[in-house]
Amino acid sequence: MRSPVEVLPRPAIFLSAFRWEAETKKSVVTVVNRDESPLEILGNRTDGDRVTMELTVVESGQRYQLAVKLLPSAPAGPAGERITLSTNKGEIEIPVFTFLKEKVFANPPDVDLGRLSLEQLEKQPSLLDFRSETVFIYKYHGQDFRIRVESSLPFIGVAPPPEGPGAVVNILRQGPTGIFELRVVPIKERLERGKFQRTIRIFTNDAEFPELLIPVRVELE
Repeated sequence: MRSPVEVLPRPAIFLSAFRWEAETKKSVVTVVNRDESPLEILGNRTDGDRVTMELTVVESGQRYQLAVKLLPSAPAGPAGERITLSTNKGEIEIPVFTFLKEKVFANPPDVDLGRLSLEQLEKQPSLLDFRSETVFIYKYHGQDFRIRVESSLPFIGVAPPPEGPGAVVNILRQGPTGIFELRVVPIKERLERGKFQRTIRIFTNDAEFPELLIPVRVELE
């Protein structure tokens, strides 16, 4: 059965922007009434503090446009929140997925290796093959972008990036971007029991963003 109210072109909002373009970049969805009786939007709210929204009447009782922008003052990185529209037909919840980027950024911005059993690893060392994570380091217009990596956990290794500048890829709607790919891998011989949260430190040759800290979480039992 079709819902009396639809959110188009998709029932969620996705918005990614660099900090300096956040005020001019927006994502728009249309709330469409499929019912015979008019739709009235009585109010709206968000459960986060990273976005602003503007609701416009396209056709009274039938179609409303919701435009969402990222706040340039919001913390950098990806996040998820929810916009709720209160209507005379009940509440409409719209998930909002955002990514506010600096000129230099990591994706994902943190690494969670989960829970590892040392006993299991002794029996099946190959389990570690499925516990490595990939982190990409980007620089907008990053020609001659270089990095150096340090890990604060002795049993977490980071495959060293190749010497010299990172690869430059022309990303759609972003332009030339310097990229490094890092593999974060637990070192079996050095593992010890405990719950750990440390960092991977990325040193860059960018004067504005000379350092990135990537949190790493792992639990060993």
